[in-house]
Amino acid sequence: MKRYFFSFLFLFLFSAASAFGSNHDRAYVSGKLLSSGTTERLIEGTSFANALITVQVGDVVYTARGGRVSRHSGEIVPGVIIGDPVPVSIDGQDLRLKLPSGKEFKATIVKRERVTP
Repeated sequence: MKRYFFSFLFLFLFSAASAFGSNHDRAYVSGKLLSSGTTERLIEGTSFANALITVQVGDVVYTARGGRVSRHSGEIVPGVIIGDPVPVSIDGQDLRLKLPSGKEFKATIVKRERVTP
């Protein structure tokens, strides 16, 4: 019985440590928040609002959809003003913004556009 308990405890601690350490390994680059808002989605007859942000990194503009937000939630990206530089991490279809509070805002990229001079 003790063996199972210690095995479970080891797996739990190992998974918790890897989950907390994973966001510190991300490489962030400087981006610029161009817009933030919401988009309505209809799922099985119910309307949901999702965060929708646009971020420019270098010469590429990313549009990404975040999680569900309340209609009365206020700021979509808390602590960041449109036009401000913001640390951005892009990994495949995932886009993450590092907020001034230290938290991450995670979204899925739905569109990539190259900016033409």
